[in-house]
Parts: sequence; structure tokens; C-alpha cells
Amino acid sequence: MKEHPALMSARSRVLGFFGAMAVVVLLSCAAVVLVVSQSGASKAGGSRTAPAEKKLSSQDAARVQETRIDPMDSEHPAVKHLEPKLRAAIQSAAQASEDAGREDFWMTSGWRNAAYQQQLLDNAVTKHGSLAAARRWVNTPESSEHVAGKAADIGPAAAAAWLGRHAAEFGLCRTYANEAWHFELKPEGQDECPAQRRDASTE
Repeated sequence: MKEHPALMSARSRVLGFFGAMAVVVLLSCAAVVLVVSQSGASKAGGSRTAPAEKKLSSQDAARVQETRIDPMDSEHPAVKHLEPKLRAAIQSAAQASEDAGREDFWMTSGWRNAAYQQQLLDNAVTKHGSLAAARRWVNTPESSEHVAGKAADIGPAAAAAWLGRHAAEFGLCRTYANEAWHFELKPEGQDECPAQRRDASTE
């Protein structure tokens, strides 16, 4: 028996409505999955949004990789792009070290661009055999305090040890128990440095 045209039209509208609703539900589910996946990936890596990459000349990109940097050279990219308060603290420490009769005090690393940080991480993976082991010593570009301009490494070892003893005088803290050379600013509003973290892989 032939179906009445009005019933066919009504059924078509119902099917069309449920079809449209199914598409909306599927798209909503896909969006939720995407957000959860991105959130999980971020937490797994302990990362934050990476700072905007600064454009460097080939000369400055090479200078950032130097391992004996005069902290008083404010035009050196590894010094220039440090946070101003950190740069001032490191320079004050360098001057105090000189006044105390120490001739050797330099930065082995300061601000780094993300490409250089990734290069260091890749080298560390090769050296230590896995990303997990490498991250005890080198952070990802997204998580690195060096890329954020919030950390400076001091050398040679005697200068780092001296600064370790006098860091509080300049508002500086040793951040990692396994890196005697790595210094950051003491968090604002705190009287003392926070407890040192085991290494760069720990939060």
C-alpha cells in the first residue's frame, strides 16, 4: 500500500532532525576528546606555554651557545634577554665577587632560545639514553627557565660555590640539588628560598 505523502514528509522531517542531532553530539564529543588530550599531554610533560620565540641573527644565535659569558655585557643576547631583576642580581653578584678578589666569575649559560634548548635536550637524550633520564639535567623548551629568561648558570665551579654561599645577599636561589651552578630569583614575597628540587624533571 502506498504511504500517504503527508506521513512521508513527517517521517523525513523526524529523520532529518535526529540526524542533525547525531552530528551535533559527535562533534561535541570530538571537541571534548581533543581538549582532554591536550590537557593530558601538557600535564605529562610538566610544560607551560612556551614564550614567543625571539628573532636572532645568526651571530646572536651562535653567541647564545657560548659557555663563558661576561654577565656585565648587557648587549650579549644571553644576558640581554634575562628578566631585568635577575640580570641585575647576577651583575651585582659578579661585581661583589670581583670586589672580594675573585677574578673568575662568568655565566656558562643565561637566556636561551627554544631551538638551542631543544638541541641541548636532544644531546642529553643521546648521552643519557632516554628522555626521562635527560630531563633530570635539561628541560624541554616549554618548561625551561632559561628560555623564559629566569635562570642563569654560573662558572667556574669555585664561582658557583661562592655564589651558593652568598646567594641570599642578592635575592638568588639554587633551584636544583643536582645543579650547583643553576640560579634563579627568590620568589617574590618569600623570606627564604624554597626547598631545592631534586632535579629539573621534578615540579
